[in-house]
Amino acid sequence: MIAIRDFCEKDAEKIVGWIRDEREFYHWSADRYGHYPISCDEIVSNYKKCAEKTFFKSFMLEADGKAVGHFILRTPSSDPKVIRIGFVIVDKNERGKGYGKKLINLAVEYAKNVLGASEINLGVFTDNEDAVACYRSLGFVFAPDDGDDEIHSFDYKNEKWTYGKMIFVGKTDLFPQK
Repeated sequence: MIAIRDFCEKDAEKIVGWIRDEREFYHWSADRYGHYPISCDEIVSNYKKCAEKTFFKSFMLEADGKAVGHFILRTPSSDPKVIRIGFVIVDKNERGKGYGKKLINLAVEYAKNVLGASEINLGVFTDNEDAVACYRSLGFVFAPDDGDDEIHSFDYKNEKWTYGKMIFVGKTDLFPQK
C-alpha cells in the first residue's frame, strides 16, 4: 500500500540519509540551507520557521509502511489557492520504482482536494533531467517568466544552474482531463 502521512521530526534523519552528495543536496534544497552537509535538526528548524511565515505542510510517502519519499506543500504568494510542491526526494535505494510519480500524484491530489488549489506549481533546476522528465510526464509544463521574484539561477561551484517554475496543466492518474 502506498500513502502519504505527515512528516515528523524523526523523519529528518531519513531525509539526510537519502542525500548522496553535495550536488544532489543542492538540487534538492537550492540555497535554503546555505551549506552542506546539514543536520536533522536544521531540517526540523527550517520547517518550523517556514510554517510560522506561511502555509507550510510536510509529508512522507510510505510504501508498505516504509518511508520512501518526502515533499512539502506551501503557499509561495499571498494567494492561498496557489500551492507549491517542494523539497521532493525519494530514498536513493527506492528510485526507479515509480515512487517519484506516485509522490507527485498524491501531492497534486492533496493540493486540489484538501487545499482547494487553483494552481499547483513546483520549482526545478533545468539540468535535473530526471526530475524534469518526471514532472512533464505528470502534466507539468514550464511557465513563462512572469517577472516574479523567484530564483532564476543558482551558482554551484563553477556552474550556473537555471531554475524554472513548472505548473500543473495536464492530467495525472488521479486527475484525468475533462
